[in-house]
Amino acid sequence: MRRSCGAAHYVAGLAVLVVLAGVLWGADEPVVLVRGTFTAKEVPSEARSTGVYHDTVARCLERLGLPQRSLTDEDVEEGRLLGARVAIFPYNSRLSDREADQIEAFVRSGGRLIVFYSLNPRIAELLGLRRVRHQRAEYPGQFCRVEFDGRLSGAPNSILQDSWNIYVVEPIQPTTQAVGRWADKSGVDTGHIGLAVSPQGAYVSHVLTEGDVVNKAQLVAALLVHLVPELGPDLCERALGRVGAVGRFTDLGEMARALKEAEARAHLRRAEEHAAKARAAASRARFGTALKEIAMATQSANNAFYASQPSREDEFRAVWIHTAFGLDGGWERSMKILAENNFSAVITNMLWGGLAYYPSEFLPVDSSVAERGDQIVQCVEAGKKFGVQVHVWKVNYNLSRAPKEFIEQMRAEGRTQKTFDGEDVDWLCPSHPDNFKLEFDSIMEVIKGYDIDGFHFDYIRYPHDRACYCEGCRERFQKDVGAAIKEWPGDVRGGDLTEQFHDWRREQVTRLVRAVSEEAHKAKPDIAISAAVFNDWVKHRRQVGQDTVLWLREAYLDFVCPMDYTTDIEDLRTKVTQQVGFIEEVAVDGPRVPLYIGIGAFRLPDAADVIEQIQLTRELGADGFVLFQYNEELAEQKLPALFKGTELMIAGRYRGGGKHTVTVSGTLNGEAKRYACTVDFPEKGKKGEDFVASLWAARKIGFLLQEIRLHGQNKELIDEVGIALEALNASNNERH
Repeated sequence: MRRSCGAAHYVAGLAVLVVLAGVLWGADEPVVLVRGTFTAKEVPSEARSTGVYHDTVARCLERLGLPQRSLTDEDVEEGRLLGARVAIFPYNSRLSDREADQIEAFVRSGGRLIVFYSLNPRIAELLGLRRVRHQRAEYPGQFCRVEFDGRLSGAPNSILQDSWNIYVVEPIQPTTQAVGRWADKSGVDTGHIGLAVSPQGAYVSHVLTEGDVVNKAQLVAALLVHLVPELGPDLCERALGRVGAVGRFTDLGEMARALKEAEARAHLRRAEEHAAKARAAASRARFGTALKEIAMATQSANNAFYASQPSREDEFRAVWIHTAFGLDGGWERSMKILAENNFSAVITNMLWGGLAYYPSEFLPVDSSVAERGDQIVQCVEAGKKFGVQVHVWKVNYNLSRAPKEFIEQMRAEGRTQKTFDGEDVDWLCPSHPDNFKLEFDSIMEVIKGYDIDGFHFDYIRYPHDRACYCEGCRERFQKDVGAAIKEWPGDVRGGDLTEQFHDWRREQVTRLVRAVSEEAHKAKPDIAISAAVFNDWVKHRRQVGQDTVLWLREAYLDFVCPMDYTTDIEDLRTKVTQQVGFIEEVAVDGPRVPLYIGIGAFRLPDAADVIEQIQLTRELGADGFVLFQYNEELAEQKLPALFKGTELMIAGRYRGGGKHTVTVSGTLNGEAKRYACTVDFPEKGKKGEDFVASLWAARKIGFLLQEIRLHGQNKELIDEVGIALEALNASNNERH
């Protein structure tokens, strides 16, 4: 039931409405989410997707503090929509006739619908729509976001989607309005409806994708209030109660008691101002205005949290990007965003087991290279321009992106894997000598042919514990260990040769890591060899032949990135604690290999969750982090939040001591700012502060070299570099 104290926020004239809303939020919650169980059964490949999109909408409701029921398609068939006011269908592509009957009855009885993407013809008619066709994106970023025209009161200006296809629909009733349209990455209207509303419900023409959760929660709230206005008072009260529920905080009051940083306090004051305006608007039943103010209060509270987070010096901060082409706008924009947000590296997927995005001598080359050019060259040039390291990433062995004819050729030559029961697996078999050579040669042509900072292994393992048991593995295992196999694969799956086979199987993967590391460091001593690895280094050593601890002990890797993708902070704590333990254990008798934790930012609703995970990995002793994956949502919404709170250190030269006024000017949160303070400069640097001179000189040199890279050489810049170098050398001589 609704908290009784909630009515205090509203004027007496709304008391009846509030009581009504309180009844509606009772045992039969007014909002139900229908999981696409028929879709999961009829199309098993979509089973995970039905859960993901259900949970995405659920997170929006949770952010608003709204209670909800989750039903299945079978529940709907049984008439269990009874008692609800709004039924939400996040991804339900398979509706039975019986379920459609129940949905029609639900609407006739006054219920309302919010439907995403899949649109049954009968449901389309209920909503006053006609489904025209299914349309895939014709160019990257075509369905980037949905922009709203202002007619849906309380909706955000837009939501970021990065959708890959939509259903094209058109209204067939005058009461159905298109209030949101798809815009591409450049902000151009594509001409397609993104959101349509009618008296019976609303339709969004794609699933609600992950990310941009603040705006998407605001959209869901606006739709609920539009469809069932009497939900407005309690919905606003609950949403206001969630403002400030970010990270370790539960509300604005707790934030106000804890945050002391000036920038954080400024954001917090704005959050409190917006919250007050929201309460005032809700008391006058202006729920659309209230929702907008709540959204602004939420964002300001989030900004306060972001700005309060401590920074860390000398930390490896990187992103994985699974496309060879960078973000929309190419590598120039991609690197610029990383540099602006203080990231040190990008790990970019440029080659697979059977495909390359550069002119390879050994692998099939993607057709886009002829049109768009060598992607490694473009990436490296942009990285150098903006001071971002480039680590080229290969998906080893996996042929999922290889041309069909290449896969067929590999299979015909006996070079692909097989499960123990004879099923084909489209991965190269690590034990085949020609596959070892293909993997090694394709990696070394990148290392030797491009000015990259590092090479990164991925999928450096077997796909699962059911492979590989091809005839080639049988022959090569017998030859290598001198064992006679009587029954294959029984002798190595529970038989007398099981442990020998596991050792041999691991070695087939390890030998590639060892060979690449040794040859790469001969060719380029400073190159960093690294790997993305599974997170359980004991289980996966046996299960998929990935011997991470051995690679660390033998120093084959210069850093390691366990893929610790989880939404559970305690699960992350367990994983990282175990991994740090292994790192420290190896370091007792050998080098300490840096541990950069792979964080699944794509699974985390907003930047606060990413920050929480980063801070935990720091506390537990990790040396840095890598975010998966670099996309528009991460670039536009999460990275800027991570940068807030970074300390600004200013170093400069001066002549003569005494008291002087130092003025720093710039922009803060989009506003021009100017800060002045009086500083008493000593005639000579104090003992113990001689590091300042070298710090200034090093940063000055970095800035000047960046200017030379950007604008070319000139005498003035070169002379300034010389002066800074002299200062750096003098400082170092004084210190030593």
